[in-house]
Amino acid sequence: MSYVLTSGPTTEVMLKAELKAAPALRIDSTADDAAIDVQIIAAREAIEEMIGRALITQTWRLTLDDWPAGDYIELPRSPVQSVTSVTYYDTDDTSATLASANYTVETDPEPGRITLDYNQDWPTTILRPANAIQIVFIAGYGDAASDVPGPIKQALILKIRQLYEGPDNLVEAAMQSLLTNYRVHY
Repeated sequence: MSYVLTSGPTTEVMLKAELKAAPALRIDSTADDAAIDVQIIAAREAIEEMIGRALITQTWRLTLDDWPAGDYIELPRSPVQSVTSVTYYDTDDTSATLASANYTVETDPEPGRITLDYNQDWPTTILRPANAIQIVFIAGYGDAASDVPGPIKQALILKIRQLYEGPDNLVEAAMQSLLTNYRVHY
């Protein structure tokens, strides 16, 4: 199993002006604006990796070698918004798409998943030996920064503070505490 981001967010969780005004940072200068733009992205990506979530809407591709033994496939980023396609390849590299009428996309559980509908089975086509199944799905809280829960945004500010000022055990502990209830266990 592997997964890759195919289309990143079109906006960030925080704007530079909003971040600079945060009490934990209080940055008045414009000298570091370019560095702060990079740190916002780096902090978001680090937090997404820590908690197994996509914060702002993004598109991912999950690749599997074979169908699972059970009747569902877990998707490696939450919250899942939708599944765009489930494509599989036979030994001749001919692709086919699993009809969406055969499965249900479960967005409520975390991690989200694709579950076979009643009386349905995974296709019996002989699959190519590697990377035979590709699932494209959309994950994230939404398209706007306001869709992201407040504690995650606060943790983002603390992560940026770490990137800006250097490691600090108290800041790390506070950040981890804010993220505790948002970790997805795969």
